[in-house]
Amino acid sequence: MFGTKSTLQLHIASIFFIVMSILAVLLIVLSYQNSKALNEQLAQERMAQSAEQIKLAFDKKIIPVLTALDTLAESDFGNHLDASNNKYWLASVDAIMDINPDVLSIYVGYPDESSAFIRSTRPAFMKEQFSTPENSHIMVDINQTDGAQSRIYYDSDLAFIDETKNTIDYLPTTRPWYRDTPADGSIYITDPYFYIFIKRMGITISKRMKESGGVLAADITLASLADFLKSLPLFKRFKNATSL
Repeated sequence: MFGTKSTLQLHIASIFFIVMSILAVLLIVLSYQNSKALNEQLAQERMAQSAEQIKLAFDKKIIPVLTALDTLAESDFGNHLDASNNKYWLASVDAIMDINPDVLSIYVGYPDESSAFIRSTRPAFMKEQFSTPENSHIMVDINQTDGAQSRIYYDSDLAFIDETKNTIDYLPTTRPWYRDTPADGSIYITDPYFYIFIKRMGITISKRMKESGGVLAADITLASLADFLKSLPLFKRFKNATSL
């Protein structure tokens, strides 16, 4: 009798242990699922916040350039090849580059294959790439239809430094920034791509001009945007996770 009682107690204890184990497993599973759902929700919220921050940073970078392009497209700068050497328009472009250092060049191309480029030579890598004078601040290229090129350097006061003559085989109408820009005058923004000459990532913003039929464009590097992305907590967590 005693043995039967002991066996029954042991059986009950075993059942109790099994039931408690099952309950424990269920609680762990439910807790994991709830925790996973909560983490997914938090991750989605962080992604949405990061996406909004990225959008705001991108808008802050390009909106002043869009405004400048709209203004220049309606001006003499956009419709006359030699206007790039006009001190008034040169000062306007210099001010745009001063406000946004990631704007490295503003340029225009025409249906007759002539073009003009205003490039900032403030960054050391730009001076090195184009072998500019040490005190060069801005470099202006005027490319004629026949390929003749005039390159003029200006200092920080926009005073003339030097001029060189060359020939260039450059057809703006064959370039994506020219070819893909809509005819209706709306702004076109390229996907990010690699600038081969200066070894930087960037985008090109362009706008077709009604009067001349040419295209006005600006190159913007994404260096500061990349730095901003690296500062986001989401990027830091991803970097830490991939380094483990």
